Amino acid sequence: MKNHKTLFILFTMLVWQNYSIAQTKDIFEACRTGDTIELKKILEVQPDLVSYKQSNGFTPLIISTYNEQPNVSKLLLIKGADINAQDKSGNTALMGVCFKGNIELVKLLIENKANVNMLNYNQAGALSFAATFGHTEIVKLLLKAGADKNNKDKNNKTALDHASLQGNEAIVKLLKIDVYKK
Repeated sequence: MKNHKTLFILFTMLVWQNYSIAQTKDIFEACRTGDTIELKKILEVQPDLVSYKQSNGFTPLIISTYNEQPNVSKLLLIKGADINAQDKSGNTALMGVCFKGNIELVKLLIENKANVNMLNYNQAGALSFAATFGHTEIVKLLLKAGADKNNKDKNNKTALDHASLQGNEAIVKLLKIDVYKK
């Protein structure tokens, strides 16, 4: 009888483990595709998945913002997602959005207190990404939110240097003026 109980417990643990693995796959699929209904169901059963990290360090919030899913991103923030979580390269949701250029998501993240001065493992931040990829309006938002335009990455380059290298004259002008100093 004792062996049956042990087998039952082991079987139950295995079923629960497989269910948990399926749920982690499902949460990332819901975040990627913008399925807020499925995301709500998953988080009702396993609320701790809001902070789950894949082996590459991606969180549900990083996935949802990178895939430009504002409704999912809002829901994740309401449920307590770490807005400044970093992936294995040190990138945050805000950095990814600044790379992609989604103004709506940049606003959402800044309004929810994303750290505009966090740096990845190459010492690059959101401002450098926005400047490099020519996202003028995002550069304005980041500067207004207090982004440090003097930060230098591992290559000793500032956001101004990156904008200059890319020929982004409008951003070069923005980064040269002091109107956004606090």
